[in-house]
Amino acid sequence: LLEGRLLQAAHPAHWLAHDCLAALSRAARALGDPERLAYASMRLIAAREQVMPLGTPGLATLYASHGSALVRLLRAGRFSAAGSAEALGQAEQSLAAACSIRASCLGDEHPLVAATARALADVRQRRRQRAGGAT
Repeated sequence: LLEGRLLQAAHPAHWLAHDCLAALSRAARALGDPERLAYASMRLIAAREQVMPLGTPGLATLYASHGSALVRLLRAGRFSAAGSAEALGQAEQSLAAACSIRASCLGDEHPLVAATARALADVRQRRRQRAGGAT
């Protein structure tokens, strides 16, 4: 119902679409479903970017959720070789955005900024290793 009729009927910037996507994200997180979480958080990011100022802490949380879900899917081996490279790139972009927003809002020394920076460094290391192995 949420993904089908409601999201198709509501404009992406409508509050109902945001609430549906937020509910899907929360349900996916509660159920430990990183694939559904990555999907729902990316759609919610796209919807929220239409109505929220860029650089808000709420968007940082969504970017971090999306990046973290992709990392969990990568660790579980849920992507093909080509899909894995793309997912790593998307995870890096999402975590970099989260880290940047959090640093500007909370300061570089905040523990949440440090945790996001560590996750970003891990993804970048993984991309370097993958690139090194591809040559």
